[in-house]
Amino acid sequence: MPNLVSRRELLNMASAALVALAAGKPDWAMPQELVQNVANAADWKPVFFSPHQNDTLIALTELIIPRTGTPGANDAKVHRYMDLFMEAGDIENGKQFVDGIAWLDGHSKQLHGREFVGCAAGEQIAMLEGMAGAGKDDPGRLFFDQLKGITAMIYFSTPEGYQELNRFGPPPKTVGCEHPEGHPVT
Repeated sequence: MPNLVSRRELLNMASAALVALAAGKPDWAMPQELVQNVANAADWKPVFFSPHQNDTLIALTELIIPRTGTPGANDAKVHRYMDLFMEAGDIENGKQFVDGIAWLDGHSKQLHGREFVGCAAGEQIAMLEGMAGAGKDDPGRLFFDQLKGITAMIYFSTPEGYQELNRFGPPPKTVGCEHPEGHPVT
């Protein structure tokens, strides 16, 4: 299966997400107790997303961060956290995200005669690759960029993602930095 997001791109998104979390962005802060309940609840059901939208997110996030030799997005329950994030977050951001899922299903129906989750893996990957390569104002590209960012932010905030980030030791000081020499530690 081809990688839709390179490891370098994921690390850049993860470092940006960790900086934002460390900066205390209030939209991203959730009580730890609530987060753990979402991750571990046996009878969990989505609150923000419909069951179909949740199934779509499960497919999408696993395509972005698949299980390889390490846990994937589904192992980290990214879709559950995404539901919590959207429920607790900005209404307009949530609406844009739901509109993006609807756009994807419409696009999928045009191309394949069925919604995204009903498509074969190869068809799903081809649609996402097309969205990633579209013009920067294309609705599919805008949704895919938003989806990748939120997926990475959530994944690398989970124990599974944190473990993956630190698998080879602490990340170098230049992770996410465009300056090869890094920045001096103050």
